[in-house]
Amino acid sequence: MPSPASPTERRPTLWLVAIIGVISLVSVSFSGPASTSNFAAVYVPADGFRLRLVAPGNARSIEWARGTASDLIAAGPIASLNWLVKQKGDPSSALTRLTSTFSDGTGVVHRSDDFLIDDADGLRTAVETQDNDSYRIYTPARLDLPNAVAAGRHWVSDGQAAISLRGSKEQVGAYHAEFSASAPQSHDEVVRRCLHITMTQNVNGVAEPAITRTWCPGLGITAVSDAQGAATASTDPLRVPPAAATSFAWKDAASLTLSQHAVESTGANGMILLPQIPAALLADDTLVSVQVPAGHMMGLGVGGQEVGIRWRARPGARTTAVAGFGDRVVAANTERQLVAYDVQGQWLWQAPLPDLVVTTPVRLGDAVVVAGLDGSVSAYALVDGQKLWSNRLTAEVRLPPKVVGDRVVVVDQTGAVACFDTSGVEQWSQQLDPSSRFTVTSGANPVVVVKSRTSIWVTAFALRDGSQAWRAEARLSGSQLLGLDGQAVLVDRTQLLSLDADTGTVRWARSGDTVYDAAGGVDHLMLLGLDRVTLLDGGGRPVQSWATPVGATENSAGSIVVGASQLAVIGPHGVFLGAIR
Repeated sequence: MPSPASPTERRPTLWLVAIIGVISLVSVSFSGPASTSNFAAVYVPADGFRLRLVAPGNARSIEWARGTASDLIAAGPIASLNWLVKQKGDPSSALTRLTSTFSDGTGVVHRSDDFLIDDADGLRTAVETQDNDSYRIYTPARLDLPNAVAAGRHWVSDGQAAISLRGSKEQVGAYHAEFSASAPQSHDEVVRRCLHITMTQNVNGVAEPAITRTWCPGLGITAVSDAQGAATASTDPLRVPPAAATSFAWKDAASLTLSQHAVESTGANGMILLPQIPAALLADDTLVSVQVPAGHMMGLGVGGQEVGIRWRARPGARTTAVAGFGDRVVAANTERQLVAYDVQGQWLWQAPLPDLVVTTPVRLGDAVVVAGLDGSVSAYALVDGQKLWSNRLTAEVRLPPKVVGDRVVVVDQTGAVACFDTSGVEQWSQQLDPSSRFTVTSGANPVVVVKSRTSIWVTAFALRDGSQAWRAEARLSGSQLLGLDGQAVLVDRTQLLSLDADTGTVRWARSGDTVYDAAGGVDHLMLLGLDRVTLLDGGGRPVQSWATPVGATENSAGSIVVGASQLAVIGPHGVFLGAIR
């Protein structure tokens, strides 16, 4: 629900040439007057398309999501579900969500999530929401773009508006909206068949000043003039310096407080707390979960009494990997893009990828490193997504890279092991049999430990120069391999085996625990069972245990998600949040 203002003069829009990802989409079937009933739909961009609108002193981003009503409404806010129920709508019908964020530079980000439908008359706004707790539901949905819309056309839309402000009781009043379409002045907008649409609206007896939006086929809204000023599209990223890199204080894990902050049925709002893609935990207790198969990325607040959806995003048609780095989350998608958002769900930047990325990105200094299915290893600046360097292995990469200090290690599907520095220069490489797991130990003499996929061998190389440190037998298949100070721990469903980082000899072994997930670092290891987590010290001895009734079963036991300063234990029906006290 943006506040209106008067339109202002617009400068030539050279940004249209730079936004190359949608040009082919724009040109399809738009050479002449539309002959179908969904003429207005050509203005709606592809699923996951984003634009930034800038004005002096503020920035906005616009993100489009397209899908079925059930998919989009499951991500909230609740007003969209109320609309579907009131209208007795078809959950399988097509729906478009327009998400806008607005930042005035003070650190506060406001967001709106509006829902649009394309019916026989044109493109209509059914629901407008603001900051999750204020909304308008229009009945019938307000006609924003009629079929055969053209410069010089005027139209009116009337009906009822159900209104709630900041969570107050819903009230119903009348709405009356008047629209006019005018031709743009810039050459680029004329070529692209853009239109300026001005709306004046009266809601429940209150007249609202005019809002002017520029709509361009395949690009959606490319400029807006309202109470926040006149903003036009820009290809510049939102440059927000990343917070300093920190890691979870495993050395102090014995003083960890693990408390039940959020437990809620997964049926509420359609949330899936056990995503197929590993979740990410940000610095402000936001758990970022990828909802499969709908493809949403949702920021879930897990620090309160109940799980709440703070924000929703659509990085692309399908998100393939996410990683949290304190104050931001980075996602890879099937459109071969890397997309960054801040802790409030505000889009920061995006960058093209060489190929699909299905492994969790990692942080190396102030860069994010990703490895692709084409064997590429690439680094992008966390501040703006600029590509810093790229290198390549011989085959696809499906194991997440590992970072220790100023080195990143990558293993491909053939068993090739390569180590790169912060400039992307290869420091060394080795060739092994295909590998199932690998890790890098910490401590004075870190080693890269690789478990063979086809044999019982575990091989270690010095991180410093790639020289072979040792080779040892380990008959555990190992669902996980974790690096601690001076040791590597193979974790199986009922067995654990620690190998000394210097010699490869067995330090300790443990059996009897049923382990569904594990995490650790320095000198502690955390094991997730069906209804509790257990903390072990560096010698494999139990230190602490916490009951975690999160609705786990043998088939969906849960996972441990480690953030920069906190960790979360998530199960099918709830979340436990842990912090060092």
